Amino acid sequence: MFFSKKKTKRVVVLGLDGFAHSLLSDFMEQGVTSNLKALTESGTLSRMNSVYPTVSNVAWASFQTGANPGEFGVFGFAELDRDLGLSIPNSGDLKTSTMWERLSDAGKRVVSLGVPLSFPPKDVNGHIVGGFLAPSLDKAVGDAKLLRTLRGLDYLVDIDPMKARESVDFFKDELHKALAGRRRVLEYFFKKETWDLLCLHVMETDRINHFMWKCLDDGGADRDFFLDFYRAVDGLVGDAMGLCGEQDTLVVLSDHGFCRIKNTVELNRWLVQEGLLVTEGEPNPMNPFGNVSPKSKALSLVPGRIHILTSSYWSNGGVSESDAKAVRDDLISRLRELKSPDGQAVCKQVFTKEEVYDGSHMDRAPDIIIDPVEGYDFKAALSPGDIFAEDAITGMHTYDDAFLCIRTDAEAGQADSITEAGRLVETLVRSL
Repeated sequence: MFFSKKKTKRVVVLGLDGFAHSLLSDFMEQGVTSNLKALTESGTLSRMNSVYPTVSNVAWASFQTGANPGEFGVFGFAELDRDLGLSIPNSGDLKTSTMWERLSDAGKRVVSLGVPLSFPPKDVNGHIVGGFLAPSLDKAVGDAKLLRTLRGLDYLVDIDPMKARESVDFFKDELHKALAGRRRVLEYFFKKETWDLLCLHVMETDRINHFMWKCLDDGGADRDFFLDFYRAVDGLVGDAMGLCGEQDTLVVLSDHGFCRIKNTVELNRWLVQEGLLVTEGEPNPMNPFGNVSPKSKALSLVPGRIHILTSSYWSNGGVSESDAKAVRDDLISRLRELKSPDGQAVCKQVFTKEEVYDGSHMDRAPDIIIDPVEGYDFKAALSPGDIFAEDAITGMHTYDDAFLCIRTDAEAGQADSITEAGRLVETLVRSL
């Protein structure tokens, strides 16, 4: 696959969610991703870190803002208010501006398609189409004409993960349908629109890794499907290579790595067992933490985020500020000793928030962040049950196995993290 001879000068970004650097290396060696191999041979390939916690909306928020969560104020898929009510953060919760906004202010035209935490779309010089966690396409798109175009191209915001759990055939069909829509939309924006930056995010790589990662080990027809799907993803990369002009910069990157799950770890159940989390009365499905007692000292959210329930911040917090550090230190010590039923330690590292975050929104950050041992997926169920369990999901995110691939005629620089990659992309666009 060769780049076209067009004399345009733009930046194109393909975000392949959860595509691990290690998996890419294997696939290039096996001939699964020939376009990506050609791209690395004509450019650069490096391994990157993600963010803590290693979840897609936080990672891509870091990419969009070029900041860490302590600055932009979002720390996971769900957040707690001071009354322990759960909410799903969106673009309106970002406390800093994004590259789309800053580049628009600088006179650049931008297109962002499907990037997590870009819903609802903000007004920019160009187009933003919200991605993961946007409720529907009509809510993800602010422009009526573009909405009609995307519908005509059968563009999907995301597959339905609940239906995917119920039907493997539905899941497989939706994966290919969503990816095909992204390929059509990529071509549309190259041929019908003008822009300086085009960023297209692909969620399907993350979806297939969650549901079918075990197929890499188990073999059979599902493994063949897995490989064929990644060949189709590589086809998208080939599309971009063919559409790009020789002066364009093409960036392909992922936001985190992946590995196979050994066990889920229900951290709130463990906190209950340790006497650090107490419930009173029956749980309310509409308010999962509504029955948490003021006697509690700590509460966890996915994945491995723990809040110390201080009386100064939480409305029913039972830990005084003078005791908070001692409670946190004790909890960190216990977490470092936490082992699976077969005797395996499950916490590779246990951080305080000051060790991983900085910024003006530290008060909202979890007090403890766990970097798990590979294969141990931290969850947050408060219902009775086992601490260690199995799940239909077979793949989990990892921190240090994302990748960045850049093809450009200019010196593009390097990035060690998804946050730095965002800063790098913004710099490249500003230099046009």
